[in-house]
Parts: sequence; structure tokens; C-alpha cells
Amino acid sequence: MTDVNAYLGKSLDGLVIPQYKKVGEDAFEPAEGSEGALHVKLIGSNNGESIMTRETVSLSSSETGVFHLSEKPLIVDYIEWSTNGTACRLEISHYDKLGEPLGLANFSGSNISGYSPSTISTRGSGIFDIVEHDTVNGNFKYSMNRPIEFPKGARIRAVNGGSSNADFAIVIFGREF
Repeated sequence: MTDVNAYLGKSLDGLVIPQYKKVGEDAFEPAEGSEGALHVKLIGSNNGESIMTRETVSLSSSETGVFHLSEKPLIVDYIEWSTNGTACRLEISHYDKLGEPLGLANFSGSNISGYSPSTISTRGSGIFDIVEHDTVNGNFKYSMNRPIEFPKGARIRAVNGGSSNADFAIVIFGREF
């Protein structure tokens, strides 16, 4: 019978190392690896494939710029965007519901709008923090304050809903699976 009070092997720094009892023997043996360290076999990653988008575009009236479009599951960890047009909006949609972007509900409950400087300033946003909202100089910048998961993929785009040209810059960090 194995003596449970027997000396247990220790590593060079004095820590007890993982051990086991071999079948048919009376002593404990160090587990596999250097000084009892267990081997770990990596069989993939749950971190996904990193995506990073950094783009600056100039959008004419009613023009759209698509920054990300994928059917793969996606976690958007961070978005930072800026524009000089109050009617320029960011639209984030689940891939299987491209005509229904995430957005801000109107106070009347009659509509859901994309994220634009004018809608964020009048309705607030639970997803984006205001970094700069300068209506005098036309500088608007926002940063996402939480990750968003899209199990069936997503589309991230800017739409200029104004009558004049507008600049739009965006940085996206995320992971596709």
C-alpha cells in the first residue's frame, strides 16, 4: 500500500509538484514534464482572428462607406469614430438583419436611427461615449464603451445623410471566429 505520509517531490523552488500513483507500484511518481510540470497541448484558440480597421473617407451626399462586412461570428471590442458632418451616421447591423441597424430609439418611439452626432447629442447613447461634440467647429468624435457580439456576423458602415460632403474616420478592433 502507498504511504500517503511519504515525502512528496518538490520543484527547485520548493513547491510540491504534481504526482500520481502508478498502477501496481507503491510509490508516487512525478507527473510528466520538467519537475512535474504538466504538458499542455494547444488545440486552437478561443480568441478568434483579430481584426483591425483604420480608415478615413470623404463621403458625398447620400454616399455610404462600408468598413466591415462578414458572415463570421464577430466580437467588436472597440470602435472610435469621428466626422465633421452632423448628418453622417454610423450603422452597425447584424449580418442577417442588414436593413435593421442598431441605433437610438426616437423619443416618440416611431423610429430607430443610426448613430449620428445629432442623434447622440439629443438622445444620448448607451454604447458610445462622447469624446468631442463641437458644433461650432463641426468636430464630432465618439468611442465605444463596451464590446458587442454578433453571432452571425455584422456590417459596419457610415452613411452621409446630409446634403454636403463629410469626412468620416473610424478605428475598429475586434475578433472574428
